[in-house]
Amino acid sequence: MSPKKVLGIFVVIVGVVLLLTSIYIRNRVSSGRMEIASSQQQVDQTNQLFSSNRATKQVGRGFTESSQRKINAANLEAGQYDQLVLWFQVGGIVLIVLGAGIVFVGKRK
Repeated sequence: MSPKKVLGIFVVIVGVVLLLTSIYIRNRVSSGRMEIASSQQQVDQTNQLFSSNRATKQVGRGFTESSQRKINAANLEAGQYDQLVLWFQVGGIVLIVLGAGIVFVGKRK
């Protein structure tokens, strides 16, 4: 087997690994977003419970402020992972095409 063909197969394998990793990360982010939505719903319910007047609104915000900060941070982090998934998918596809090209061009010569 020629070194070009080995290189091409290696590049294809790395591309497939990137694609599979992106699928795994996307599934984990999706699961995390469901948990975030559930937590946001609980915070919203608590805020609504305490929204009858100005004094109780402040009390409600006092209860939920820490949770809301964590939810906002989790949303930001999930967005960063969405970008990572996109780059892994693009990179994986490019590497698969590039590796296949190396393997097939290597056969011709």
